[in-house]
Amino acid sequence: MSYCDEAQTQAHHFVIAAATGPTSPGRCTHCGEAKDFQNWVPGLDWGKSADVRFNKEQQRQRRLAQQETIYPDGELEQL
Repeated sequence: MSYCDEAQTQAHHFVIAAATGPTSPGRCTHCGEAKDFQNWVPGLDWGKSADVRFNKEQQRQRRLAQQETIYPDGELEQL
C-alpha cells in the first residue's frame, strides 16, 4: 500500500473515471498519482451479459419448478 505525502491523513483520495471497460483510471486529488481500478462483480466476467441472462432464466425455471407439486398418482398441480 502506498501513502500520499501531500494529504493530511497520508491516504490517497482517488477519483475514478466512469466504467467503460474492465478497468477505469483513477487519479489522487492530492498528489496526482495514477492507478487503474478493476470494474467487476465477483462471479461475472466483463462483457458476458448473455451469461447473466442465462443465469436469470435458470433461476426462473427453478422458481417455477418449486411451485409445482407432483402427487404419487402422477397428477401435477401448479401452485
